[in-house]
Amino acid sequence: VLSGDLACEHDIFSMTPEGVGVSFTRLKTDDYTTTETLAAHVEQIAEAASRIQPDVKPDVISYCCTSGSIVIGEEEVKRQIAIGAPYAKPMSLVSGVVAALNIVKAKKIVIGTPYL
Repeated sequence: VLSGDLACEHDIFSMTPEGVGVSFTRLKTDDYTTTETLAAHVEQIAEAASRIQPDVKPDVISYCCTSGSIVIGEEEVKRQIAIGAPYAKPMSLVSGVVAALNIVKAKKIVIGTPYL
């Protein structure tokens, strides 16, 4: 989760089924978001993944920044997570959204974003 993201935890917990544990760690983020600041997150992902409950070894670790996933690239995000936590399935929000859209067989998609 990005250090400035104030909604992620609440959103994730509101969708988490009973009995499923969720842990978070944060990446250092500049006060403003640009493609350059998002791209710089790649240098922190592996280390951040290694800090998420290493004794418990979670089944899945996700990078929770849709824009960052697109800027860095899905495969690189997953590769970095796997470096830090090779026991976990690596994911990002983009891969989750794509999987959900495939399940509902979405054909036409409209995206609303707060970014200008």
